[in-house]
Amino acid sequence: MQKQFKTFQPGPALRPYIERYWMLEFDHPGSPVPMIKVLPYGHPEFVFHYGDPFRLYDHLKKTVPHTELRALVGGQRKKHVYLQPTGKTGFFAVRFRPAGLFRLMGGPMNELTEQSLSLEEVYGALVHSLIDAIWNAADFENRVDIAEHFFGQQLLRREDKVVYAHYAARYVRENGGQVTVAELCRKLGIGERQVEREFKEKIGITPKYFIRISRLDNAFKMLRQHPSLGWAELAYECGYADQAHFINEFRALSGESPTQHFARHAEFSAVYQGV
Repeated sequence: MQKQFKTFQPGPALRPYIERYWMLEFDHPGSPVPMIKVLPYGHPEFVFHYGDPFRLYDHLKKTVPHTELRALVGGQRKKHVYLQPTGKTGFFAVRFRPAGLFRLMGGPMNELTEQSLSLEEVYGALVHSLIDAIWNAADFENRVDIAEHFFGQQLLRREDKVVYAHYAARYVRENGGQVTVAELCRKLGIGERQVEREFKEKIGITPKYFIRISRLDNAFKMLRQHPSLGWAELAYECGYADQAHFINEFRALSGESPTQHFARHAEFSAVYQGV
């Protein structure tokens, strides 16, 4: 299989709201294209397909509507999904920080949870020129420039309000998901009900679920940095009670054990879980 993967960080002004721009191109000439498994990773995304379309299946491998559209917004996922390329694949994506899409484009984000929707259906005329420009761009660098300009303009138009969920999510990520909701309340100086509302409206899932996803995401990062770690050591380093707790939590979010997942899906895990 021929594969090309590129990633690029946004400029300083957008870095608090966009984690990265990235592209993936690959082809499976003369052979069936395997399904790609994507675990929950805590980030909404814009995805622009300029190759053959993907089909999307939920964790039960049932088809999800609207998946052959060429410009999608994907909300938070609580369960894994499967992507099925239909031929030669090429797409450009904007991966937002957990509350970054709300900050730049508005909300509420809970209406996007577990959804992959047409970008134009959700945002209307606001994104028409962006979609056209991304499709007609010459290369990855050109698409990055287009996205930087568009989201820079969005940032200038948004009111500069305190978004507690933005700071809470950053704190959770910085601590590898090893925090509690009570800690977040103390850190932000607000009550648990307000923290719940903030996460649901501006991130799309509850703080407890976001903490679970973040801890698993941190386990992926730890494995990339220390590939020789055993499951027991990894569980300890990532704050799980023991190896059994880690494996049970991995299975709950991915549908299979970590050994099974990495045996079947290791090739694309790093692409979707981060760099």
